[in-house]
Amino acid sequence: MSGAFDTARELRAMCEAAQCELRAHIGGTGASAAYALASAASWIGVSQTAAVGSIGIIDTLVDATEQNKMFGLNVQLVASGVRKADGNPDQPISEGAIKATQARVDEVAEMFFALVESHGWGSVDDLRALQGAVVTGEQAVSMGLASQVATLQQAIAFGSPGASSETTNGENEMPTPMEDAIKSLREAAESEDEEESKRAKAALAALDDSDDDDEGAQDDNDEPEATEEEEKEEEKEKIRQDQLRRDRKRTGRRSTILLYLGEILILSVLRTPISIKLFSSKSFFLCIVYLSATPLCVVSFFMKITFF
Repeated sequence: MSGAFDTARELRAMCEAAQCELRAHIGGTGASAAYALASAASWIGVSQTAAVGSIGIIDTLVDATEQNKMFGLNVQLVASGVRKADGNPDQPISEGAIKATQARVDEVAEMFFALVESHGWGSVDDLRALQGAVVTGEQAVSMGLASQVATLQQAIAFGSPGASSETTNGENEMPTPMEDAIKSLREAAESEDEEESKRAKAALAALDDSDDDDEGAQDDNDEPEATEEEEKEEEKEKIRQDQLRRDRKRTGRRSTILLYLGEILILSVLRTPISIKLFSSKSFFLCIVYLSATPLCVVSFFMKITFF
């Protein structure tokens, strides 16, 4: 909860100063500190299955002394006061520590109740009566913890959910709350107050970045999706190319094998006594020259040998 209360108050004050409506939407879990921040809004929308509430404070006291004994650890705490070591796991939990912690929890819880009440989301008594319970979206609306069950799109519409803007000649008769907010921010950006001007400029820059992201997302969505027929044709083409590559590899391997078998056969013939007698010295010299060349010379070898 550290800083949550101050942040919620500052959010409310900033929006009131800028005369800008602050809206919140809880689509998943808006509990404890998250609800403290949401309470700064003047309108809270919730989904039907949202988890809302847990308005209260919780703390934990752990006694790890038995674990220390198991590991052979002897821890001695030296503190400046009795309450200084409250909550330290290396000492047994005392009744005094429990009472002191409970008092602190109750005090901060009352601050929480007062904060939510000041933002218009129930009374302190009603909030205390909830006992820190978490409720669903529709229950939150009935208990006054939310405005209505709505979608995120309705929450950011800055108008009554489901309502449409009346137009005349293609233009809005009245500016939307968003336009009013942007106008107020621009005026604040030109303020003589440097701090206020800096915050307003940062808010305007954030809005511009958000618009750019939305346009980029829209461009991505506009890209046409490949049809089922095109996907099938691409798959067939891929299979055909793979088959061609495999055929070329097999053909290359067969050619290489045949060439080397031819070399082996020729060498075997030349090494026999009969072949040595048949070939003259000139033809034998040509055989040696051709066999020392590349395998492609095998065909030329047979052509030469017929002339001797």
